[in-house]
Amino acid sequence: MAHRVIIDDAFLEIAQDLFRTYGFDGVSLKMLSDKTGL
Repeated sequence: MAHRVIIDDAFLEIAQDLFRTYGFDGVSLKMLSDKTGL
């Protein structure tokens, strides 16, 4: 099974959007995983 790869800039953009929307305490690893596909 191949591993999924995402560039740092794309990951940071997705993470920043989630943190702006839900706040630091409102973002879970599952949310990051679901949005980035990792």
